[in-house]
Amino acid sequence: MKTSSVILFVVLSIILSSCRNTPVTETSGVITRDSFDRVNEPPPPPPGRLTKGKYLTQDSLMKYLVEAKAEIRKPGKGKPFNSLHYNKVIAYEFEGREERNSHIFNSQGRFAPVITKQRALEQAKVDWLTNLLSKKSTYGGVTAACFVPHTALAFYRDTIPVMDISICLGCNYLESSIKIPAESENTFLIDTASYPAYGFSDDAKKELRKFCDNLGYVYAK
Repeated sequence: MKTSSVILFVVLSIILSSCRNTPVTETSGVITRDSFDRVNEPPPPPPGRLTKGKYLTQDSLMKYLVEAKAEIRKPGKGKPFNSLHYNKVIAYEFEGREERNSHIFNSQGRFAPVITKQRALEQAKVDWLTNLLSKKSTYGGVTAACFVPHTALAFYRDTIPVMDISICLGCNYLESSIKIPAESENTFLIDTASYPAYGFSDDAKKELRKFCDNLGYVYAK
């Protein structure tokens, strides 16, 4: 009996030693030692920020909004801007991400904590922007399958948001809280099917870059 126990112990030791020292690979969906090590490699570092400078606080953002002059006296050009009631427009630079903070307001109506710059716009600039964004010729380009915006426009009635727009020039399109009809006026065909071409045209993209350049925003780089 004692001899049998010794023999069993030796056999088990050999098996366990073999399992520890033999490099095994994935077979039949089984996670082996090699695959476990690969799965548990540290994740890649998060992508670096495109914007520079500190994020603005809720207090500083609200203070700026309250103190901005309500000097937009005329409705914007084209739909839907010509039917909205607002008296302030502020352009923001922010570190937007597709999975979160793709707009400057969160689900609670507060500012997203990733805004780096803000600038109130005068009437002439608002007229130019709303005219650009409401024209059919502004759209018709291709888009990327992502959305990482860095410029936003917010239209306010005093301190109440009326409309906000997030612009991603890298992905070549915008997202708006209120539909802009001109976005869907261009189409392209694949076989016999028609699809909306809501990406910015080349000329519009150049104009938007100039706009950002004048503000000192990141898309001008």
